[in-house]
Amino acid sequence: MMTFQPKNRLLYFIHSLFLLIYIFFFLIAVICLNLTLFDRSDPSFGLNKILVLMIGTGLLSYLHYLASIEVLKGSVKGRRLSMLLGWFITIVGFPIFTIIGIIILLNSRKKKFQTEE
Repeated sequence: MMTFQPKNRLLYFIHSLFLLIYIFFFLIAVICLNLTLFDRSDPSFGLNKILVLMIGTGLLSYLHYLASIEVLKGSVKGRRLSMLLGWFITIVGFPIFTIIGIIILLNSRKKKFQTEE
């Protein structure tokens, strides 16, 4: 039986929010890919960039999905994944997402993170 840890709800919410953001960007990339493929003038223009964007957002969506589920369960895997994604968001998302990354890192500390018992 899966138990939910109430202290980890903020991390769950943040990872779920990022999951939705990355899914939105993935859908935009799919639309751009379709528009690029049907463009008769130069179909190879930007195709590699769009595919890299799709792969990147797909991977980040999956990682945030895993993190949100594992954080809600209170597993050590969720804590580690949350810390990894927090570092990534802090470094890449400067300056706006740095605050969110710091919140993730502060809430995934051993003192603050509630593990399953």
